[in-house]
Amino acid sequence: WTVNDNLEAVLAASHSKMFFSKDTSEHSKLGELMTFGNGKSRPKTDGTIPVYGGNGVLSYTDQHNIENAVLIGRVGAYCGSVYLEQGICWVSDNAIFAKSKITKDEFFDYFLLKRLNLFNHHVGTGQQLLTQEILNNIEVPKPVTEQIELFNRKAASVFGTIFTNSREIIRLQELSDLLLSDCLAKPLIIIYLLLHSNSPCDCPIRLNNIKLSLVGRNRELNATKIIPCNSASNTAVRHEPALT
Repeated sequence: WTVNDNLEAVLAASHSKMFFSKDTSEHSKLGELMTFGNGKSRPKTDGTIPVYGGNGVLSYTDQHNIENAVLIGRVGAYCGSVYLEQGICWVSDNAIFAKSKITKDEFFDYFLLKRLNLFNHHVGTGQQLLTQEILNNIEVPKPVTEQIELFNRKAASVFGTIFTNSREIIRLQELSDLLLSDCLAKPLIIIYLLLHSNSPCDCPIRLNNIKLSLVGRNRELNATKIIPCNSASNTAVRHEPALT
């Protein structure tokens, strides 16, 4: 698990303790707590706004049809999957969105819907399906509005940390990829030049068990070694590479 996974797990445990640990005879239907709606066919235009389907982000576009919502997979093997999007996004016709009727934040709804294992409520065998009607009629222990707001404030702080962590992870990954490509590219260029150069070598170099792929051929170039220059003749003494 990553740090972000652990933070989200702590919130899930807190949500369970606050809203499911006590026996209660009062229940609410999800339709009393939130509004559900179906998505629409995704736009054909490209952009930076995420497009959500049943399995999370499918692509990116320059349009949106919802902001700050919980997204639920509607059809297929991923129906019942739950995602939280705090920004703007496009919800495709393979997903359903949920918006709170009680508060402006969606953290309570997100953890509630994740806890309910919505896949178990689907209809159909060959093609699993969740509908707004099914979701509206699922019963849960009746929450206290003040408790919802308290949980949302706590979750907002934690998700702020998760967001910061995610940005830093992306930045470090990009830096790592850049450094790795730089580290790999330069030695390969040097090796190639050494193997194909007719110029005298003026520094001792030894390379062992280096394999270079030949582009467009199903063979490998094995450079067993390049030994130091012959100082008397000032010419490089080099073992010719073998083709295998």
